[in-house]
Amino acid sequence: MWLGGLVAAVGTVTLQALALAAGPLALVQPLLVCALLFALPASVLLEKRRPSVVEWAWALLLVAGLAVFLRAAQPGTGPALPRDGPLLLVGGVAAAVAVSAAAIGRGPGRRHRAVLLGLATGIMYGLMASLIKYTVALARAEGWHLFLEWPVYALLVVGAGGIVLSQAAYQAGPLAGALPPLIIADPIVAIIVAVWAFGEELSTEAAAVTFEVIGISAMALAIVRLAHLASGRGSRAGGRP
Repeated sequence: MWLGGLVAAVGTVTLQALALAAGPLALVQPLLVCALLFALPASVLLEKRRPSVVEWAWALLLVAGLAVFLRAAQPGTGPALPRDGPLLLVGGVAAAVAVSAAAIGRGPGRRHRAVLLGLATGIMYGLMASLIKYTVALARAEGWHLFLEWPVYALLVVGAGGIVLSQAAYQAGPLAGALPPLIIADPIVAIIVAVWAFGEELSTEAAAVTFEVIGISAMALAIVRLAHLASGRGSRAGGRP
C-alpha cells in the first residue's frame, strides 16, 4: 500500500512540474482543486455506493466557481524566472504564518488543531508549487548548474515540511477540519506568489475582480461542504457494528 502511495505521490509531483513548466502558476495551481472531483468517484468505488445528488451539486458548484474565477482573472504569463527579492519576502511571510499556525495547532489545546495544521499545510503546498516552477525554469536555463542555486534546496525543505504537516493535519481531527483550509490556502498562496514574484498578471478591472471573488467564494464553499459530507460518511461507517 505504501509503495502505491509513494508512486502516486511521485507521479503527481511530476505531472505538476510539467504543468507548471507549460503554464502560469496562477492558472495551474487553482486547477488542482479539481482533485476533489476525482476523489468523489474514487470514494464511490471504495465504499460501493452511489454519490448523492447533493454531492454532485456541490461538485458542480466547485467546477462553476473555478470556471468563473479563471474566466474573470485570465492569468497571463510572466518572465521565465521570478525576482528573488520579492519571492524571498512573500515566501518568508507565508512560511512564518505556516509555522505559527502549526505551532498553535500543535499546542496543548485540541480545539481547531486540524484546521490550523491544514492551513499550514496548504500554505506550504502553495510555496512548494512556486519553488517547483522556479526550479523547472532554472533547469531549462542552467541545466545541472541549478544545483548551485538556492531554490532547489528550499524546495526540498518546504516539500518535506508540507508532507510532515499534511500527515499531522489528517491525524489531528476529522477530514472536514483539515481538508478545506488545505485546499483553499494552496492556490491562494500560489496566486499571491505568482503575481508578486513571478510577474504574472490577473485582470484588475472592477467587474473582473468581482467575479474573481465570487468564483473563489463558490469554490471555498463547495470544498467545505464536500469535505463535511465525506467526513459524515466516515463517521457513520465507523459507527457501524
